[in-house]
Amino acid sequence: MDPLLPGSALMLINPFPGAILLGAVISLGIAAAIYLAGVNFAVKKLDWPSVFAYVRNWTSA
Repeated sequence: MDPLLPGSALMLINPFPGAILLGAVISLGIAAAIYLAGVNFAVKKLDWPSVFAYVRNWTSA
């Protein structure tokens, strides 16, 4: 399912005043939540000592 679908549907159907703004907020909120969850997952999986060792070797060469 497309994460922007709920907010887009709300903006297109426009059942009440302010639905366009609410749809935009919902779309951005869902996208931001997915982004933050992905960043959180990536940071937990990252092995920082190996990254620093790689950078140290690359900069000292």
